[in-house]
Order: sequence, then structure tokens, then C-alpha cells
Amino acid sequence: MKIVSWNVRGLGSVSRKAAVKELLFKYRPDVAGFQETKTKNWDPVQLRYICGGGVSLDSFEFVSSIGNSGGLLTCWDSSNFKCSQTLKDKYFSVVLGNWVGVDGTVGLVNIYGPNSVSDRKDLWTKLLAVLSNEEIKWCIFGDFNEVRSVDERLNSCCNQGGMDDFNRFIEDGGLVEIPLIGRRFTRISDDGIKFSKLDRFLSNQSFVSSWKLLGVRALERKGSDHMPLMLSEDLKDFGPKPFKFFNAWLSEDSLEAIVRESWNCEVRSSDPDRVLRDKFKQAKVKIKAWSVEHFGALENKIVGARNECNNLEAKAEQSGWSDREREKWLESRKRWLDLEEKKSGILRQKAKLKWLLEGDENSKFFHTTIKFREKKNAMRGLEVNGEWVEDPERLKLHVFNFFKNKFSRDLEEKPSFNSSKTKKISRDDAIFLEAPFDEAEVWNAIRDCGSSKSPGPDGFSFGFVKKFWEVLKEDFMKALRWFWEKEALGPGCNASFVSLIPKVATPLSLNDYRPISLIGVLYKVIAKVLAHRLKKVIGKVISDPQSAFIKGRNILDGVLIANEVVDFVRFKKRKGLIFKVDFEKAYDSVDWNFLLGTMNRMGFGKKWIGWISACLRSSSTSVLVNGSPSKEFMMEKGLRQGDPLAPFLFLIVAENLHLLVEEAKDKSLFEGLSIGNEGIEVSHLQYADDAIFFVKWSLRNLRNLIKILDCFHAISGLKINMRKSKIYGVGVQEAEVEDWARGVGCVGGALPFSYLGLPVGAVMSRKSYWRPVIEKVKSRLVSWKARMISFGGRLTLVKSVLDGGSFWGRIIRSIYGDEGGLGLRESEIRGGGCSVWKNIVRVGGLLDGMGLEFSNSFRKIVGDGSETRFWKDRWLGDRPLEVDFPRISRLEVNSGVSILDRGEWVEDTWEWKWSWSRVPRGRALGELENLVSRLNGWNPIRNKKDVWGWDFDLANGFSVQKLREILAESSVTGVGGRGTMWAPFVPKKVNVFIWRLNLGRIPTRETLDKMGIDLHTVLCPRCGESIEDLDHALFKCSEVNRLWMRVGNWWNKPLSGIHSVAQLIQEDGQPSLSDGSNNLLKLMYCGWRYFDCEGVDLAAVSTPTRSRRVFAAPLFLLSSPNDLSFCCSTEIGGYSRVRSAAVRGVLVSFDEFLIASTRGLLTQIRSVFLFVDNLLNAVVGCVCLVFGWENVCSIGFGSFCFVVLLGVVSVVWIVVVFGDSLSLLYLGLC
Repeated sequence: MKIVSWNVRGLGSVSRKAAVKELLFKYRPDVAGFQETKTKNWDPVQLRYICGGGVSLDSFEFVSSIGNSGGLLTCWDSSNFKCSQTLKDKYFSVVLGNWVGVDGTVGLVNIYGPNSVSDRKDLWTKLLAVLSNEEIKWCIFGDFNEVRSVDERLNSCCNQGGMDDFNRFIEDGGLVEIPLIGRRFTRISDDGIKFSKLDRFLSNQSFVSSWKLLGVRALERKGSDHMPLMLSEDLKDFGPKPFKFFNAWLSEDSLEAIVRESWNCEVRSSDPDRVLRDKFKQAKVKIKAWSVEHFGALENKIVGARNECNNLEAKAEQSGWSDREREKWLESRKRWLDLEEKKSGILRQKAKLKWLLEGDENSKFFHTTIKFREKKNAMRGLEVNGEWVEDPERLKLHVFNFFKNKFSRDLEEKPSFNSSKTKKISRDDAIFLEAPFDEAEVWNAIRDCGSSKSPGPDGFSFGFVKKFWEVLKEDFMKALRWFWEKEALGPGCNASFVSLIPKVATPLSLNDYRPISLIGVLYKVIAKVLAHRLKKVIGKVISDPQSAFIKGRNILDGVLIANEVVDFVRFKKRKGLIFKVDFEKAYDSVDWNFLLGTMNRMGFGKKWIGWISACLRSSSTSVLVNGSPSKEFMMEKGLRQGDPLAPFLFLIVAENLHLLVEEAKDKSLFEGLSIGNEGIEVSHLQYADDAIFFVKWSLRNLRNLIKILDCFHAISGLKINMRKSKIYGVGVQEAEVEDWARGVGCVGGALPFSYLGLPVGAVMSRKSYWRPVIEKVKSRLVSWKARMISFGGRLTLVKSVLDGGSFWGRIIRSIYGDEGGLGLRESEIRGGGCSVWKNIVRVGGLLDGMGLEFSNSFRKIVGDGSETRFWKDRWLGDRPLEVDFPRISRLEVNSGVSILDRGEWVEDTWEWKWSWSRVPRGRALGELENLVSRLNGWNPIRNKKDVWGWDFDLANGFSVQKLREILAESSVTGVGGRGTMWAPFVPKKVNVFIWRLNLGRIPTRETLDKMGIDLHTVLCPRCGESIEDLDHALFKCSEVNRLWMRVGNWWNKPLSGIHSVAQLIQEDGQPSLSDGSNNLLKLMYCGWRYFDCEGVDLAAVSTPTRSRRVFAAPLFLLSSPNDLSFCCSTEIGGYSRVRSAAVRGVLVSFDEFLIASTRGLLTQIRSVFLFVDNLLNAVVGCVCLVFGWENVCSIGFGSFCFVVLLGVVSVVWIVVVFGDSLSLLYLGLC
């Protein structure tokens, strides 16, 4: 598949037609779109001219130009693309049709964007109307005349409003951009100064999913200032891909026998680490063969099982089926569902979505996620010595040579470095680090590894290791004890893959990729164990300016301090300089000898250093190029990103930079910026390889800092990339900063700038500074994801983004600390020093307004009285003393005095001491006497701190869970005046439905009409008798009312008289959705889904089908959890013959509800009474079967026998179990 798009800037001239003819002949596309043709007419003769030489573009759609601007031409090969419909506008043309070999309709949209921002906005609105049909596979291409970000322009201005409109159009249309390969820009101005990316290809997810791997290439430019672009399918063979274990395989019982068999085989190696390595190799061979048998050709097996089920159902509907045929159908359906689950599990792991709940079976979403991941990470080519290379063999050779050279040790010897300021670990810490490995420690390390993370060269996930730990444990422990003793790892035991992740949208060279190491399970377990130990002691040798990977330090520390420094220098009107350093491939450049020498100076033991040396020197790697590994090579320097030890080892290396700066400061060679009244000097901040320096405004200071960084490079191997490093001036003219930057060879910048993803020196009240944060969140909430997952799935996605991006609690702690709530002194709180705390506690007022006295529910439980205010805090009684004794409290000299300061200990007796502004008299004196009387006998407790208590739970203190329980039981109103809580044991979509029901956000016709959505009628589409509001849709409609009547009969509740949501909840009598017995609210969801279709042919759902699907409910109440699928299969099958796809989806949802409801109910069957009640319901159902009411006899004779048999067994069970208590049981039933 090939589609060419080009803004030709005129097709009238002979030379331009010749250029187009040459382009088409060279690339032979299936579709070609040209913009800005500047011609009013086009005919087949001209088409044949530009398609000479065998190019088979024989059909076209043309849009005339307006004067000498615009004009569009779309032509296609009718043997590959069968056009069915066209649509034209002055700025776009649409061609709909069928692509040979692709299911469904394909829509091709050729665009030429107008110059005006407002006209482009109108164009986006029109296009959204065209793209509203999501069933069509859309591909939109052309010259959009707009960019998406400032990075897509060079030496030219951007219109922020236009960019926002364009990005909103892409988001609302559910579109994604297919990446451009090999170039950053598509247009160059005639003077060669301005560069822009105006041309692109956009598509929706269904178009991308229809081809294996799509990419857009910039072709050679001839005549026009725009480059031609070609969308094509990339099918190059980069070689075999390594074995990968999928956790979905763990569901197969037969796998364990294969693992045990391969693990019990003899291996030739003798060293335990090599034995474990070889056993993994043996297991890989056997499991690979086993997987082909059980998981090979899954799609074909699924189609076969599904077709077999459909054929049997069709036969049953025609002439019924025998018991044998029904059993065969059950087997086929079970096989079909099992195969679907296997497929979903594999896709889930490939999609690598951390936020998605386990068990989600949205295969379409997984497929699309995988496609986009492949598209984003695929390497289509690289620029090698000025030449663009796409050949797989040349690419893999170039990648191998690049990384082999990169990880080769420098030949020159590094100078040594020692500092008296080096911190050291204690002897006890060194002994702790070198202790023998025990099984519990190893298991904790394994448990800490993600079960579905990408595997290393051995191919096994940690899900496999955890599942078969009892089988693997002995060999693992032998290998770790060998490593502990010998301080060595054998060849292949520390092998890894390097996966290349693009750092930019259009990577051109290997410097545009981030190498991430995928490590095998043996070394990762060793590294995890060592990392867990090192994590506990490393904070003792790493100085405060480093804030990464150390417990108690936060990524926000550095950003907050940097902003405080800038604000202080500005406030004092001083001059300062900030130097933001960019290390060149920091992790990859670490010299091992320097690292080990530093650890030796820090007091690490000989054995520990030997272990770290073995971990480094045994490492080998090969680079994955589009999934296929290059040749392997040994590493000689650098730390692997992905190695659990790497972050901590890098901190040890980076500590030397801190020591160099401190030595320079001691020798007066370098001076930082002093802030605060105490003149605290801040010179540098480090977060791993992100470092910034604060320099007192002096050229000598800056030059000495450059020398310090050069010294650090000489000893450690970490080189500063001066071309990417920047200096920023505070209180200094930008021109002066630029001069200094040129003088030292770096780049000059202006405040604000970004550090660790957050702005430094910005006025955050300005909306523009929050744009990067907003764009980052938007990128993770792209619309194509929302379109493909349920409301509950979208909720989970949003929560994952917000939880991962904000960490509100951590932000508060990082700013205000942990002590005293927010780390503020009482005087600061009293003085209103913390506006953040004010805003937090203000939320309590909202609960007070709902009738819950939340803000008055906290009291001080007094210890020594040092942190409790005598008059203002609640500590003695239900109110502060200043409320109960207002007159005497107003005479207090210090109204905020603490209890401890209001008295003293005289030996073992507490005596109160008062301090009045005048002598109390009159009523004030009477209050004082009452106060003394209340205080009589009360004493503080020595050496015990005051703590906050919560009236609702004095023993345990405040908790969100307890507050939720209180809210559920309180008068806080919900539906019908009752509170609601989300139930964990029902499908999330049911919770979401009830929540939306609570808010009145169900899209009935009345609601949609109020929202301004044009409907033909607001009458109910089922009965046509009344306006479809919420109560009508769920209760008053005659169709729904019959459903409620049947359910009411089975549940022995008169539900047919219920006419509103509030009335239903009152009848049900359940205050909270968290109660598992609240099935009526859950049933409302299914009732809504059952009838939520406009124009659905309800006749397609036969009366027997409707009857047996609802009749199945009491049968479920008698089933065991293990038999749920059997009951569902037996009683609610056969939906494939229903004509309406919408109704089929509703029936499946109803099945899901019944299963979920049953599981919830089964957990509550705790007494014989409920069991007997369910049994009687089933008997009533049997009577219905016998008499054939509502055609329920179509449920089948086998089901009738099943119910009777179950009833007999139940009665026998009651008699045997309860025996003598049968009389009491009878009385209980009566």
C-alpha cells in the first residue's frame, strides 16, 4: 500500500507535470493526492500524461482552484481501490471506497488548509462532521497549513490559537499522526531561512490496524517548496525474533509438567550459575514446542469454535437438539471462551498497560495499543555518514558498531581523585551488605519484579518465576550462594538486550534513541537483592544536594529550592547565574574503575566491591533492531539503564562532582549564591544526571566551574555536552548572558526554564506556564483510547494519569514536611502562615453544610501539654474553653498559650498559674471559679507528646475509610436521600451507571433534547406512549414494567408498582451500594442496556429468549461459583442469530450482570433460611416450566431435570447436616 501526497504549487506548467510524472513513475503509488494545483480544470488526458510509463492511476476526483490559489487532485488505481462515493469542498475532497484485501470502507481525505486561522477553524469543524462515522477507516493527508507545536517551526512564528484548534480537531476526531521518517520539516521557504512541518498524514485507529506497520517518508523535493510525502507499509525482514514467554500460558495446567520435565533433565555445566542458565535454555526449547500446540494459530481456532457454536445454535432453533448435541455445543462454547481468554491475555501483556485492570478483555483496544507502540518504536532507517539507510543488514551492522564503540573502555588512564570530605558507611553497614543471601530475601526481590515486564535474552517473565518458584528455588539459591562465595558470574549469566526507545518524534540518528536494557531473570534477581541492601545505607554517603532514589528525598526538592533561589535573588535585586548542565550519555560513560575506587574510599567491603565488579565485568549485550537482536558484545564501561543497581551506582559516581565543588569552594575558586537572612550558600543541585549550578555573577566563577566539570570528566568519564548546556541570568540583561555563553561555548537562555519537567523562575499564576503540564496529560488521555474502552476503563485511565502525575500528598509533604501534620509550628498555623492548609481544612465546611459536624470532630489528646493551646483547642469537653468561658478568656494575656505554659510541676503536683490583663471580677470571677472546678484533678502526663484525636474513632484516629462509612450512614443525600458507595464486587460499569444515575446523567431522550441534541421525537421508541425520561425508561414503559413484574415475582417483591428511582431504593431498603444484596440497583443497569437502542427491532429477540434469560436468575442463586459458566452457557446461549448487533451486545451485558450478581449473592448465603428461600424460588420456576407459561418451556428439558435434581440433593443435604435442628428450622421458616 502506497499513498503519495504533495503540495505541488501549481500543475499547469510542463516542468511541474514532468516532476509529478517522474515521482509517480519512481514510486508507483496506489493513491496520489496533490494540493495547490492552481488549475480550474482537469481531465483524463492530463491524468494519462502524468501517469505515463506504466503508472496505473486511472481514476480521479478534482477540486477547482479559486483564482490562482488552492485546487486539489486525488487519483487512484481502481484495481486496488474501488471508489463508491465522493464528496467535495473548496478545501478538501473525500473519496470513499473499498481497498482490495481490507475489510470495511476506507475514506481518503485530501486537504489544503486555508491561510486564515478562522477559516482553518471552520475547516476543522466541517471535517469533524465528515469523520463522525467511526466505522470508516479514515486517512487524512495533505497540506494542513498548520503546525502542532513550536518544535514544528524554525525561524518563524507560531499562532497558539491556531495550534490549539488543530490539536483539538485531531483529538476530537480520534485521529493520530503517522510518524515522519528521516526529516523534521516538510516545507522550506524560498530564501532557505524558515522551516515548517505543514504536511502530514493523519488516520484513525481502524485504518492503522488494517496494515502491519505504516510509516511516512519525505521524498526528494523538485520545484515546489514542499516535500512530497509517501505513506507505505514497511515489511522489511530484520531477522528472527527471540523467544518470549507470555503469562497467559500459565493458565494451562499442562505447562507445569513441561517445566518439571525440562528442569529435571541433566545439564553438562557444573557451576550452579551455568546450570541455571542451561536449564532455562532447556525449558525454552520445550515450552516453545508446547506453546505451538496449545497457543498456535489462535485466531483460526477461535473462528472454528465460534462457527461450530453458531451452526449448532442454528440447528437447534430450527428443529431443537438432542442431549448429545447440546453437550457438544457446551464443549464448543467453553473451548471458544477459553481461546478468547488466551488471546486476550497475550494481547494484554503485549500492550504493556500498567493502568489497565487485569481481566479486561477489550481485544480491539489491545490490538490498537500494540499497533501504535510498534509504529512509535519502529526503526525505519538511520542517517549514516550523510546517507539515509533502510536496509536491515546495514542498519543492524551500524547499530552494532555504534554501541560496541560506545561501551568500549577508553585507552588512556584516568587520574585518581581523593577527598577528605568523602562520607563513609559504618562497619556495621559493611557487614550488613555482605551477609549471606537467604531465601526470604531472594523471594522478596523476585516479588518486587513486575510479572509482565519485557524479558531479557532468556525470554522468561517474572510471572513464570513466581508461578514455578517451588520448582526453580533450589537452583536459584545454589546460583546465588555460588555468586556470594566466588564473586563471579559465568558467560551468558548476565546477558541483556538493549531496546531503543525514540526520544524525539522523528529520530534521525542513534543519538535520538534512549537505550534501555532488558536483563535476564538470574542477574536481575541478584541485582535486586543487592539493590535492596544498598538502598538502606546509601543515604549515609550521598550528600544533600543529590535528591534522587534516596528514601526521604523527593524529585520536587530540587525544583522548589531552585525557585526559592531565583525568587530571593530577584527580591534582593542581586545578580546571579544558573548553569544547567547536560551530560553526554551519562549512564553509558561511567568508568568502572573509578566507580569501584569511589566505593572503596566510602568504606564498602572487599566482598561487596567484588560483587559489584562481577556484575559489571560479566555483562554482555546485543541491540534489538525492530525486535531482532544484533551480534553480542561485551561491555567495558557504562551502567545499563534497566539494571536495578544502576541508579544507586550512578549516585556514588555523581557524589564526586559534589566533592569537587566543595573542594573548589574551600579554596575560594568558586562561589555559589547566598540566600536568606542567614546567608545559606546554594551552589548546586543534582538529580541523577540532571544538575544545575548557582553561580555568583562573575566571569571568573563561571570559568572555574567549567574547569571543575572538565576535571570531573577526566576522572569519571562523564563528559559535559556544552552545545546543549545553558546558562541563565537572574537580574541580568539577556545580551550579557549571551556574550558570556558564547565565551565559554554553551547556549544562553532566558527565564523561565524547565528543570525536571517543571518550570523554574516562572510566575505560575500565568496560564501559559501550565501548558506543558496540560499537554503532557492530554498526550496520555488521547481520544482514540477513550473511544475504544468503556466508561469504567476511561475512569481507570484518568485515575492512573492523575495518580502518576500529581501525588498530591507527596507534594504537600515535600513542601511542608511530615512532622506536625504539615510540618508547621503552631505559631505559623495561628498566624495564618500556610494558605495551603487553609484551603485543605476549608473542605470540612462543605461536610458541615451537609449536616455532618466534621470540622468540630477533632480534639487534642493531651500528653505533656506543650502542643495544645489552653483556650483555643478542644481538649477538655466538647468545646474549646474560650467558648465555655468567654469572659475570663478575654482577660488572658496570651490567648494562644499552651497548657504546659499555663502551669508547672511542683515535685509531683501540677499547679495552674494564671496571667490576667486585669484582676477578674464580677461574672468573669464566677467563670474562673467554674473553670478551676472543671480543672480540678486533671494533670498533664510527663514525657508524652500531645496528639490529635478524632471523635468518630478515638482509638485509631482519622481514616478516609471510616469517614466513608460515616457518610454512608449519615444524612448526606444521594439518590432518594440515601448515600451510595461503589461496590468492589460488581462490574465497574454497573458502579458507573449508578453513579451517573445518581447525578441524573443518563442519556434519555428527554435529557438529550434538553442538551440541544436534535431528535426526531422525544417519545419512548419502545412503547411510543410517553416522553422518555429517566423514570419512564426504567419503570413506566410497558416493556420494562413487564420485566420488573417477573423479577418481582421471583424475588417475592411487588416491584410492578414502582414508578421512580427513589421509590425503588426505598422499597429495596438498602442505604449503600456496597451491600452485596442490593441487586435491584444493579438490575436497573441491565434494564437500561436491555432497552437502550433507538429503532431496535425487539422482535429480533424472541419471547422464549427473553423469558429464559430472565428465568435464569433463580437458577444462578443455586449454582456454585465454579458452575457459573455452565449455567450461563446452558440457559442464556444462542445470541448469534439475533439480527441486531446492538441487541446482541445488550444480551451479553445481561449475562455479565447475572454472573456478577450471582457471585455477590453466593458470598452472602450464610444460613439455611436463604438457601431454602432460593430453593423455593427455583421450584416456582419449575412450575412455570411445567405449565409452559411465557414459553419458558423452551429452556429445555435438561434444565428442568437439573433443577429437580438440585432440589432433591439440597433437601437431603439439609436433613443430613441439621438432623436434630430440623424443628428449629421449621420454626424459623414460619
